[in-house]
Amino acid sequence: MGWPRDGKDKADQIIPFSQYDSFDAEDLWKWMEDYEKSTGGKLLAIPHNGNLSLGLMFDDVTFTGKPLDSDYAERRQKWEPLYEITQMKGDGESHPKLSPNDEFADFETWDKASFGPGLHTDDMLPKEYAREAWSDDRKAGSDGKLPPVGNTVNVEEATYDNSIGSPFLQAYWKDPDFDPAQRAFYYVRVLEIPTPRWTTYDAKVFGVKLPDDVPVSIQERAYTSPIWYTPG
Repeated sequence: MGWPRDGKDKADQIIPFSQYDSFDAEDLWKWMEDYEKSTGGKLLAIPHNGNLSLGLMFDDVTFTGKPLDSDYAERRQKWEPLYEITQMKGDGESHPKLSPNDEFADFETWDKASFGPGLHTDDMLPKEYAREAWSDDRKAGSDGKLPPVGNTVNVEEATYDNSIGSPFLQAYWKDPDFDPAQRAFYYVRVLEIPTPRWTTYDAKVFGVKLPDDVPVSIQERAYTSPIWYTPG
């Protein structure tokens, strides 16, 4: 979707663009360009829910099937400078089938449906997800993994005790596979201690039975801005 950075006076000058006009992002970018030229305003688009895009979010061709080129990349960077990785319709950072060694990759995974008429298949996953530290005194095991931080959630009361984890995080990490000739980017994923999932809060507030097919607690997460490496 395109988001105005201006007020109502400029937004009222144009007719909003929607999927009923086109499914092609390049048509949206053209509409955004026309908006800025005609109103003097500013726009940005924030794509989201690649997990439901049927492999279209990070496809290696355009919507019309043309190979990607520098012009396309520059226009997408201009109009879509941000990407919403996680929101209520599932997580778009990583997937357990793409990152089988990442025990935190299966976070609110929702890949059983889509925004389009087609069926979701595993070969679409690499084109849907944005990626293909720890606290306290826990020690990593021989496999390099840490034990769980713990869980203080009281399911019946839908409460938790903020007595585990750490208020301050600091770590050092070196990429063991770093190749100075290869482009790369790095970011940090920070996990919150477990808290009641929204379904657990609803069960308490409305006095209803908890669903059997969802966890009672959730570990919310945050992501740092990426650090990009480009060979000299």
